Formats: sequence, C-alpha cells, structure tokens
Amino acid sequence: MPYKVTVDRDRCRGFACCTRIEPKVFQLDEEGKSTVVAPQGASDRMLLLAAEECPTEAINIVDEESGKRVWPRPQWV
Repeated sequence: MPYKVTVDRDRCRGFACCTRIEPKVFQLDEEGKSTVVAPQGASDRMLLLAAEECPTEAINIVDEESGKRVWPRPQWV
C-alpha cells in the first residue's frame, strides 16, 4: 500500500534520525529541519521505520488508498 509522508515542521527539532535511516527521502533544510525531498525514494516499511525513530513524532504517514493515518498511531483514550 502506498504511503504519503509529510513532516510537521512545528514538531521537528532536527534530530536527523530520519535522514540517517532514509537519506534519499529526508534531508535537513537551511533551518535544520527535516523535509521530504523524494517521497517515493523508499519502501513503505522504511518510511515507517524512519517515522517511528523520530523522537518528536514529526513525521506523518497516511495510507493513500484508505486515507487512514498510519503514523503517529492514534492515541487511545
């Protein structure tokens, strides 16, 4: 299933975990924040791994087919 990946720039603190895991997809910009430069540059599995490693949960992943959020996972109340 294809994923759509975005970075919440308000949450990103530039830890660069995502760029170490998927440097083809994520790069730090002039502000030291992550940006998506090649959204199709990695498998869905690797995109999810990069998102899971983000300590601020700044990476958002949505399943393009269903429109459902994959990451961050919904918080259960």
